[in-house]
Amino acid sequence: MDLLNRKNLLIRRSHQTAVCTFTDADRNEPVAEVFILNKKGIHYLRQPLMGSLPESATLYYEAYRCGLYSQRPYHLQCGSDASLFYSVLALGVSCCKAWNLDAIGLIRAADPHASVYPADLLEIKDFAKWQNTVFPGTWNTSTIEALSQALEDVECSALASLIKQRTVETRGY
Repeated sequence: MDLLNRKNLLIRRSHQTAVCTFTDADRNEPVAEVFILNKKGIHYLRQPLMGSLPESATLYYEAYRCGLYSQRPYHLQCGSDASLFYSVLALGVSCCKAWNLDAIGLIRAADPHASVYPADLLEIKDFAKWQNTVFPGTWNTSTIEALSQALEDVECSALASLIKQRTVETRGY
């Protein structure tokens, strides 16, 4: 899956941990993202890979020692940090579905090199739920504005603009 700048994304999850590996297309380097879930949040670490993926225990230790702590559950109005990329993207897909928009088409319009499929979006949604992401009951102007800000915060400005343009700016509510 090519998802914005994350090429060949692979998500491996267990009950309390997840490791995402991909190639950062902007920097052309392999990257690992580590997520450790607890009742009140996530320990998150993103680091370039030098060679092969380190052992899990090493990754988890580094995530606790050097990583970012992000509170959960995540609501759109909570602000965004680097650990929320997948959650915010899943929220964008949810908004598209609520407004009868083609999420894959919008992602491809935001990133012409993207190669994303429905199964990829289901994996992202499941991963966002695993991270305790709260999905709004309705997608109105205020939630779409918050989504747009969150997408910009996780460096998806083009997708934020397209969603906003095709929803509140087009239909006026």
